[in-house]
Amino acid sequence: MRVAGRGTFLAPPPRGTRRGERGSTTVNARGRERRTFPRARTRSLLGYARKLEHQKFAILGIGSSLDISASGARFVAHEAIPIDGRVEIELVLDGRPARVEDARVVRVAALRGGSYEVAVTFDKITPFSRETIRAFVDERLTQQRKKAA
Repeated sequence: MRVAGRGTFLAPPPRGTRRGERGSTTVNARGRERRTFPRARTRSLLGYARKLEHQKFAILGIGSSLDISASGARFVAHEAIPIDGRVEIELVLDGRPARVEDARVVRVAALRGGSYEVAVTFDKITPFSRETIRAFVDERLTQQRKKAA
């Protein structure tokens, strides 16, 4: 267990992780972004269910997304979900529904107040949902660039 300024990590962060103002960015040895898909901040409600077996679920909860990309997401949950646990996620991004059939938990951090920051990577997602998320991220990043200019 490792304690950091933003919470207690139930698993060590991945190698090559640099702590920034919000969240972490995975970089290579030269300090360049390694992500294939860009990530955008968002505050959207999402539903999640922890998978035990095919068609069996343990936790059904509602969380709040922090950021998302076409390959993964970070959200706040009210229950601890184990590292390498499997979840199914449903969310609506600016009125557009997206469903992730299988996501793997890669990081969990305890937050003040009893909530948890959960990071997942999408292992099984329909092309339609991936495109919905990608389009949402592109729109958000374009808006952020316009505000900064």
